[in-house]
Amino acid sequence: MIDLNDAEAILRLAKRLVSERKHFDKISARQNHDNTPKRAQKIQADMNWQAMEIDKIELDLHAACVDGGVAAPRDDCRYGPAEYHPSGFHSYRYQPAIPRVIAARREAK
Repeated sequence: MIDLNDAEAILRLAKRLVSERKHFDKISARQNHDNTPKRAQKIQADMNWQAMEIDKIELDLHAACVDGGVAAPRDDCRYGPAEYHPSGFHSYRYQPAIPRVIAARREAK
Protein backbone atom coordinates (compact mmCIF):
# COMPACT_ATOMS: atom_id res chain seq x y z
CA MET A 1 0.00 0.00 0.00
CA ILE A 2 1.30 3.44 -0.92
CA ASP A 3 2.24 5.74 1.94
CA LEU A 4 0.09 8.88 2.20
CA ASN A 5 3.12 11.21 2.18
CA ASP A 6 4.45 9.53 -0.96
CA ALA A 7 1.04 9.84 -2.64
CA GLU A 8 0.85 13.53 -1.76
CA ALA A 9 4.35 14.12 -3.17
CA ILE A 10 3.42 12.35 -6.41
CA LEU A 11 0.19 14.34 -6.72
CA ARG A 12 1.92 17.67 -6.00
CA LEU A 13 4.64 17.03 -8.57
CA ALA A 14 2.16 15.74 -11.18
CA LYS A 15 0.02 18.88 -10.81
CA ARG A 16 3.11 21.05 -11.11
CA LEU A 17 4.20 19.14 -14.21
CA VAL A 18 0.82 19.67 -15.88
CA SER A 19 0.93 23.38 -15.04
CA GLU A 20 4.45 23.82 -16.40
CA ARG A 21 3.63 21.94 -19.61
CA LYS A 22 0.60 24.19 -20.18
CA HIS A 23 2.86 27.19 -19.67
CA PHE A 24 5.32 25.73 -22.19
CA ASP A 25 2.51 25.25 -24.72
CA LYS A 26 1.47 28.91 -24.29
CA ILE A 27 5.02 30.08 -24.92
CA SER A 28 5.36 27.72 -27.87
CA ALA A 29 2.15 29.05 -29.45
CA ARG A 30 3.67 32.55 -29.56
CA GLN A 31 6.50 31.18 -31.68
CA ASN A 32 4.18 30.75 -34.68
CA HIS A 33 3.43 34.46 -34.99
CA ASP A 34 5.40 36.99 -36.98
CA ASN A 35 7.97 38.12 -34.47
CA THR A 36 10.89 40.46 -34.60
CA PRO A 37 14.25 38.72 -34.32
CA LYS A 38 14.66 39.93 -30.74
CA ARG A 39 11.17 38.73 -29.79
CA ALA A 40 11.79 35.34 -31.44
CA GLN A 41 15.04 35.02 -29.49
CA LYS A 42 13.25 35.81 -26.21
CA ILE A 43 10.55 33.24 -26.95
CA GLN A 44 13.23 30.62 -27.65
CA ALA A 45 15.03 31.48 -24.42
CA ASP A 46 11.76 31.26 -22.47
CA MET A 47 11.09 27.85 -24.02
CA ASN A 48 14.58 26.66 -23.04
CA TRP A 49 14.08 27.76 -19.44
CA GLN A 50 10.64 26.16 -19.34
CA ALA A 51 11.99 22.89 -20.79
CA MET A 52 14.67 22.86 -18.11
CA GLU A 53 12.04 23.27 -15.40
CA ILE A 54 9.87 20.51 -16.89
CA ASP A 55 12.83 18.14 -17.03
CA LYS A 56 13.68 18.83 -13.38
CA ILE A 57 10.09 18.14 -12.32
CA GLU A 58 10.01 14.91 -14.34
CA LEU A 59 13.18 13.69 -12.61
CA ASP A 60 11.74 14.46 -9.18
CA LEU A 61 8.37 12.95 -10.10
CA HIS A 62 10.03 9.71 -11.15
CA ALA A 63 11.90 9.54 -7.83
CA ALA A 64 8.63 10.15 -5.96
CA CYS A 65 6.94 7.39 -7.97
CA VAL A 66 9.76 4.98 -7.13
CA ASP A 67 9.40 5.88 -3.44
CA GLY A 68 5.65 5.29 -3.71
CA GLY A 69 6.13 1.93 -5.38
CA VAL A 70 4.44 3.03 -8.62
CA ALA A 71 7.56 2.94 -10.82
CA ALA A 72 10.65 0.78 -11.07
CA PRO A 73 13.99 2.39 -10.25
CA ARG A 74 16.38 3.19 -13.06
CA ASP A 75 20.06 2.35 -13.10
CA ASP A 76 21.97 3.85 -10.19
CA CYS A 77 24.00 6.10 -12.51
CA ARG A 78 20.81 7.80 -13.80
CA TYR A 79 20.33 9.59 -10.46
CA GLY A 80 23.41 11.76 -10.75
CA PRO A 81 23.48 15.52 -11.24
CA ALA A 82 21.99 16.96 -14.41
CA GLU A 83 23.69 19.77 -16.36
CA TYR A 84 21.52 22.44 -17.97
CA HIS A 85 22.52 25.23 -20.34
CA PRO A 86 19.28 27.14 -20.97
CA SER A 87 21.08 30.07 -22.57
CA GLY A 88 24.52 31.04 -23.77
CA PHE A 89 25.21 32.80 -20.47
CA HIS A 90 23.80 30.36 -17.95
CA SER A 91 24.82 26.93 -16.80
CA TYR A 92 23.18 25.01 -13.98
CA ARG A 93 23.85 21.77 -12.22
CA TYR A 94 20.81 20.16 -10.62
CA GLN A 95 20.84 17.19 -8.28
CA PRO A 96 17.44 15.54 -8.61
CA ALA A 97 15.77 13.72 -5.76
CA ILE A 98 17.17 10.24 -5.19
CA PRO A 99 14.67 7.48 -4.38
CA ARG A 100 15.10 5.98 -0.92
CA VAL A 101 15.90 2.54 -2.32
CA ILE A 102 18.79 3.96 -4.38
CA ALA A 103 20.04 6.09 -1.49
CA ALA A 104 20.04 3.02 0.76
CA ARG A 105 21.90 1.03 -1.90
CA ARG A 106 24.53 3.78 -2.15
CA GLU A 107 24.98 3.90 1.61
CA ALA A 108 25.42 0.14 1.77
CA LYS A 109 28.39 0.31 -0.60
